[in-house]
Amino acid sequence: MAYKPKILTSAEGGTGASNTATSGKILIGDGTNFVSSTPTYPTAAGTSGNVLTSDGTNWSSSAAPGAFTPTLTYITSKTAAGGVVDFTSLSSTYKGYRFYLSALTPSAGDQIIMRVSTDNGSNFDSGNNYAYVGTGQSAALVSPAASGYWIQIASNATAARAGFVDVYFIATASMNVTFQSAVAVGTLTTTWMTGIYKNQANVDALRFTVAGANNLASGTIYQYGIS
Repeated sequence: MAYKPKILTSAEGGTGASNTATSGKILIGDGTNFVSSTPTYPTAAGTSGNVLTSDGTNWSSSAAPGAFTPTLTYITSKTAAGGVVDFTSLSSTYKGYRFYLSALTPSAGDQIIMRVSTDNGSNFDSGNNYAYVGTGQSAALVSPAASGYWIQIASNATAARAGFVDVYFIATASMNVTFQSAVAVGTLTTTWMTGIYKNQANVDALRFTVAGANNLASGTIYQYGIS
């Protein structure tokens, strides 16, 4: 005589669950029996130091708060040739962007600056909506009277500049951004700058140019996503 196995309930000392289960489910009490969980869980060990985080439906292994390690992903490069250099279609796909400046040179001595756009480059804000502060290798820099109309990346010089500019999104919803840069001119002069676009607006493009009537004559800017 063949016997049919019986699944025991928790009251009978069993789990109430069948011997087949969906991957990632755990047994959980529903007040009467042990049943498979509604959310799924990781089925393998995550990266050391990770924690379980919920996406509102399931659980996954994610980096602990404060454990963010930036990763740079190359996107594109653009050459300055008698004008401005624009980067459009910025999005919250990345936490921010890094721009490497290579031999970036104004056509005449002037500041290299940056402005932002909220219509993907159709217009760049030239209003009094920026703030920045910076220091130089030899002395503190005093922002010019018109400093609110752009972010200064490098101070006046005729030599080529090299360095980087980081742009971070403060809030995904507004895409407001902060800036920081370290740009060297020649072998002796280095400028450190940090600043912010004060409008709560959907920033989706950046322009590198100069403060005066001159333009960017030569050099290359490399764009990387920070994730």
